Amino acid sequence: MSKSDVLLALKRLISIGAAHKKYQVLLIMCSLASVLTSVFLPFYIKQLFDELFTQPLEGITFTILIVLLLYVLSTLFEAIGGFISNVAETRASAWLKSQLFLQSLSFPMEYYDAHSKGEVISIATSDTEPVGRLSMSLLPAIILEGGFLISSIIILFILSPYIAVLSLITVPIHALSMNLFVKRLRKASQKEREEYTKSVELLKDGLDGVLDLKVFSSSIQNFVNRLSAQLKSWVSSTKKLALYQSANYGIREHFVIFLSLIVLGYAAILVNKGIITIGTAIASYTYLSYMYRPISRFAFLWSQFQRAIPLIERVYKVIEGK
Repeated sequence: MSKSDVLLALKRLISIGAAHKKYQVLLIMCSLASVLTSVFLPFYIKQLFDELFTQPLEGITFTILIVLLLYVLSTLFEAIGGFISNVAETRASAWLKSQLFLQSLSFPMEYYDAHSKGEVISIATSDTEPVGRLSMSLLPAIILEGGFLISSIIILFILSPYIAVLSLITVPIHALSMNLFVKRLRKASQKEREEYTKSVELLKDGLDGVLDLKVFSSSIQNFVNRLSAQLKSWVSSTKKLALYQSANYGIREHFVIFLSLIVLGYAAILVNKGIITIGTAIASYTYLSYMYRPISRFAFLWSQFQRAIPLIERVYKVIEGK
């Protein structure tokens, strides 16, 4: 698959999101609000531990309440964005189904000589949903996670350039895990969709001819055997897809824990040498997840996008009447 195919798929996703601007704007606003409320967290955490033995109990309690409030607000904005996203994704999927149906009304009868109704049905019922969901979540997720990533790097440099540099050095390892299974994942997704379409076509053809099958009852078992074999083939194709997805996600999660522990150990050494305070070490480690999480999230989005490319092509072949 060429670079132009990837860019075309991305352009199509953006065009679907542009058709629902109101939801996109709300999602972006929630994303920015979540990022802005979180950037103050590490500074209050640093203050809390640096002044732990010099500040009165009332001051410590007040700082703890501010930290909790900021975290709750950031989480709340993100949760509201998640709710809006779910509604928007469903609307986008429904919009795609309607566009596909309206376009199919204009097809000449010759179209169905080359394309079975089962193929169109499988695209309308199955492919439109993941494409619609990704189209609404992609841009807001990039803004949200990109905002967390940029702000976390800036804040880590403010807290301690030493920890910030080490944290940035670990980033390329995440990039390796992002690309490890991408090509295989895309091919496995394409194969899974092909097998799914064949299953839907066969099932529909069987339902259309169910009366004929009853007349020739001896043929029923043959059809059942064909359908069972095709369904097994589809299930088999999903195993490889699940393997690449779970392997890609699992590797990243273990890298996050391992690399975070390395940074924490380095921070402890800096505290021991008097280069940074204990508050700086704890605040940096606490906010480190806001740098690693976007990388993992970007890897997940990239994985989902690669899997969706074959689906986007199938949907738009019908919408564009090709």
